Amino acid sequence: MQKVSGDFVRNIYLIAQAKPDSDLSLGKTGILQACMLKEQLRKKDFGKVCAAGQKSAVQTAAFLSDEVEILPEQLMMGNFKNTFCSLVNDFAESSEGNIAVVLPQGIIEAFTSGAGNLNSQDSKKPDFDFCDYICMRYDGKHCVPDSKIPLKRELNPKLCLEFLDAVKLPDRIVRHVKAVRDQAVKIAGALNEKGMELDAALIENAALLHDICRQEQNHAAAGAALMDELGFKREAEIIRQHHDLKSGEINEAAVVYLADKLVKEDKPVTLEERFSFSAAKCRDEEAAAAHARRFAQAKDIYDKVQHITGLSMPI
Repeated sequence: MQKVSGDFVRNIYLIAQAKPDSDLSLGKTGILQACMLKEQLRKKDFGKVCAAGQKSAVQTAAFLSDEVEILPEQLMMGNFKNTFCSLVNDFAESSEGNIAVVLPQGIIEAFTSGAGNLNSQDSKKPDFDFCDYICMRYDGKHCVPDSKIPLKRELNPKLCLEFLDAVKLPDRIVRHVKAVRDQAVKIAGALNEKGMELDAALIENAALLHDICRQEQNHAAAGAALMDELGFKREAEIIRQHHDLKSGEINEAAVVYLADKLVKEDKPVTLEERFSFSAAKCRDEEAAAAHARRFAQAKDIYDKVQHITGLSMPI
């Protein structure tokens, strides 16, 4: 609680819901947006979290609190601004701390326009992307909105692991990506010690996320598309290449690619051991040829890394 000029001021966050899927619940993109929102608002001390009745809004709000109050349906009709400001008084009397309200983008856009009417055709409404929000200061009488705050698109290893948990990736795959991460970080460190300037943080994040869509068909492309949609373009490109590299250059994508080939499930293995396991899955000549090409590519990257670092791998 903040005190200004003798009056207690509370912050009220109007939050645009995460992206709904075709069934109006949150798909993977929306789930990960909600994860990012939770990280961004982690220290906001919400005493009450409310949501519009739409399934996707409620699911978004659930990332902020275990207890979500559903807003009355009549609030979503007519002049939202007047009705909402009246409701805020009730919120303030029945709770402490800040208040989060998760709504469809259109309602927030109407609220921040001059009229505040949901039927307004005001062309000057600000555009709210999924999980963008505004913070309003409430002094017991008035709600004063601040400017729009966009969803931060910043990755770190902790958030990557939260992503994997949020999409319910099986434990065996989580153990695998952690093992790949460990190899990738060690390889990147060894290369950087020899004068390369690889982005170690990018490598770690991409290694943790490279199998986020492992249970989907063509999971490398699916994982890359997911990261692209979230705005993580560099991680997406590495994930896209973790089965087939675009070139033989030693870069961040090559490090994650090689690390993945030096791990079987969650155990470090040699390239020969790893490819002998996968050779048994080749059911025709085309698959066998692709397998041989991938082994040759992996061996080329391995040899280049070994030449630079002098290391035998796995590390």
